[in-house]
Amino acid sequence: MEGEHSSLVDNSTCLESYNAQSCQEYLHLHNDNNNDTSNDDESSSTKSSVSQTTFNMVKMCIGTGSLAIPFAASEGGLLFFAIGTFIVVLWNAYDVYLLLDARQYITSSCSEESKAKSKDNNDDDDDHGVVENQLPRSTVTVTVGEDTSLNSLSKVALHVFGKYGSNAIDFLMILLMVGIIVAYEDAILGFTSETLLTTGSKRIDALWMIVAITPFLLPNSYEGAAHLSILGSGLIAAAFIVIGLYGIKENNNDGLSGFGFHHLLSLSMWPRNFASFSKWFGVVVFGVGVVPFSYSLQESMENPDQMMQATKRSLGIVYIAYSMIGCVISIIFSHGIETDIISSLPRGYIPDGLRIVMSLMVCSTVPLISIPAGELINEKVQFLIGNIDDGLGSGSGSGSGSGNGFKTRLILVVLCGIVSVETPNFCYVSSFLGCCCVSIMSFVFPPFLHLVCLYQYCPREKLWSKKGLIIFDIVLLLLGVVTTAFTSFLTFGSMVEQMRLSRL
Repeated sequence: MEGEHSSLVDNSTCLESYNAQSCQEYLHLHNDNNNDTSNDDESSSTKSSVSQTTFNMVKMCIGTGSLAIPFAASEGGLLFFAIGTFIVVLWNAYDVYLLLDARQYITSSCSEESKAKSKDNNDDDDDHGVVENQLPRSTVTVTVGEDTSLNSLSKVALHVFGKYGSNAIDFLMILLMVGIIVAYEDAILGFTSETLLTTGSKRIDALWMIVAITPFLLPNSYEGAAHLSILGSGLIAAAFIVIGLYGIKENNNDGLSGFGFHHLLSLSMWPRNFASFSKWFGVVVFGVGVVPFSYSLQESMENPDQMMQATKRSLGIVYIAYSMIGCVISIIFSHGIETDIISSLPRGYIPDGLRIVMSLMVCSTVPLISIPAGELINEKVQFLIGNIDDGLGSGSGSGSGSGNGFKTRLILVVLCGIVSVETPNFCYVSSFLGCCCVSIMSFVFPPFLHLVCLYQYCPREKLWSKKGLIIFDIVLLLLGVVTTAFTSFLTFGSMVEQMRLSRL
């Protein structure tokens, strides 16, 4: 399984979806505890430049999740969507900076601790007061010589908060990946429900969907699934072109001449209510969510110091793309968008063909997300039962044999398929994930981590000079907590209400 997983990580930069790519990178770095030094020469030849990292980050954001952006623009209103999305992008960029700065404090402190211990070993009679003053005020001890690489959010949490912090981050990642699988399976059901492939029953359609996904879960099918998902970016672009042309044709008989100033005045510019605001927020945060993978991305760069440069470039491109997609499609579909934009297309040979191809592409992406999700679940289950359960294949690679790994992934896909039958649609699920999981890891954890690192690792005499930064971090932390709780509650309520209405 270890070799199988490594090949997948090598191909992960070619994946269409930021979720599949980033989650695999997260698991790879999470489990790579013993091979860092032995693979330095090999990894150095595969490092990314600033341009490549920028491109990879853009691909992370503009994937299947971008199909919900017109829904977010419709819910948020044109003007608010443009302004609010810009604020969310800036918020993400600053939180990436907080994570990178926090890790810098940790690594600098570890370096000072190593020097202090070396000095203490060489001269036991030295004044230990000076040495004590150099040591960090961390309550978590990391033994020099142990794996102290900080190349994932989980490892940083382990270093600063201990195993409970690391397990909390891993739990959020599992929840996010499981939620992504549910959202993508919901998208497949939504796409096929408007084609000749549907049986008329969502439950039976879900059964056939699981049958279609299962071959991609086999170990020898991973590479084919990865290559198929490469087509995703081109399919997304083609989808929006077809959507725009059909929208102009179906929603305005006069063509482009009908979209004038008076037409714009008839459109909503602001959210209708707080529930609409929450749905906008969740979809945009879900799409832009690069913060949880900042360390993985920085680790892959030739020059890690240029991570912020790549972040600013990529998020600028993403903002322009989202603004164009959201505003233009919302103007064309002025009657409103209640689900993903592909499901809003009329029936026809070209739209139905697009739905089927998109369904196949998403089917190939789901297994690539189920790999890290299954691996993390196996790892946590083994931890809870004391590594006794032979059914999870303890002791090989990342903790499971290929056969048992297949069973775990299949069970995960089946359970997520059952949940997807009950959930309203792809947009609602992705919005809730954005408000809950992504928002916690993007807007709550970074300022909290930065504050803790300032207290634990910054010298006391320098803390006072950083009081402005500390106050700003506290404000961002409180804002993140309130926004996450408020929008998660409202979005979950909207999702439950849609589920209730669908049963009537």
